Amino acid sequence: MRMSFRVTFEVSPYFDRPAESNIEFMQSQRLTSTVAIILATVFLFGCNPSTSNVSVSSPSKTLIVGRAMGMAYQLTIGDPVDAEQFDRLQAAIESELSNINATFSLYDEASELSRLNHALSNEPTTVSEPLFAVLERAIEVGEQTGGAFDPTIKPIIDAWNVASLRADWSPPSQTQLTDCSEQVGWQRVELGREEKTVSMRALDDHAELPLELDLNAIVEGWAIDRVLAIAMEHELKNALFAIGGEFGAIGESANGKAWKISIENPSNLGQPLVDCKLERGCLSVSGEYRQSKKYGAQTYSHIIDPRTHRPINHRLRSVAVVDERAMVADGWATALMVMGDVAGLEFASRVKIAALFQIESDRGIEIKMTEQAKKFFEVRAVDGR
Repeated sequence: MRMSFRVTFEVSPYFDRPAESNIEFMQSQRLTSTVAIILATVFLFGCNPSTSNVSVSSPSKTLIVGRAMGMAYQLTIGDPVDAEQFDRLQAAIESELSNINATFSLYDEASELSRLNHALSNEPTTVSEPLFAVLERAIEVGEQTGGAFDPTIKPIIDAWNVASLRADWSPPSQTQLTDCSEQVGWQRVELGREEKTVSMRALDDHAELPLELDLNAIVEGWAIDRVLAIAMEHELKNALFAIGGEFGAIGESANGKAWKISIENPSNLGQPLVDCKLERGCLSVSGEYRQSKKYGAQTYSHIIDPRTHRPINHRLRSVAVVDERAMVADGWATALMVMGDVAGLEFASRVKIAALFQIESDRGIEIKMTEQAKKFFEVRAVDGR
């Protein structure tokens, strides 16, 4: 789930500086134990692109921090590393994240995805292995969820523009949505797996309509997977990488225990409600309660249901998913958030996804989770309950 939010670190005011653009790639910084004395836990507060906060702290840690894809990132290293190993690791991570930006950015007209969107037709276009892998997974999630996840939803998102900061925002007209909807549909994407090609599939009278791909809802997960792979290639055994609303962990934190990530209560912002423990796995959190638009008496979520082409409107406030692969967790979290508390929980239970749901009720936030999630999540006591 794309969550390009402001991140605040106790020892790094660098993270308080807003990105000047969504394709900004800033030089990483090195913070070692001589500079950073932090606590032993990672706290995730919310999941809104502009207001969420993450505090990362742990004793005697080496940190690599920076910006990529318009978001702050941090790699917390739990192993001893010398200066040469650190520099090699930092350079490899910066290079990989820069390559990911050059592949998937929709703000850079020269990126591979932007060029593909301009070139898409009924004739196959050969793409890179990373682009094909992420798009293939996006199509799989769309197919498995009946369209609750759709990488072709960009025209609808642009029409709603709920993330706009304009004070005079208004919802799109039905005519606008009808015009855009004819361009949308994951079924229109044709993949050639042997040659790694992408083309538009002819469907009824929509064959000649333009098709735009947007992989922001899953590419953060790909970035987590790639950085963790690089960390292990550089012989790290204990590390935690965070970018946007995604976390990927290997090994243990400094206290010899699993990495701990705390997720806030949607009804009491800033108050941790659920703890997630990771040793070798990835966490993706998707939520709708921090970013919305009000027009008249109606409040509109920033999360669009690709099946209805309208913002979601149900009791589910947040979903957290754990999987061995961050890209898998990322896609599931987005789709389950769209599906809602009833259909989402039923689907996650049937497919055996480790998912936790925070649901609004008359009694406050109600927590439900699948059987697979119980070994990762622990609910804190609230008001003596």
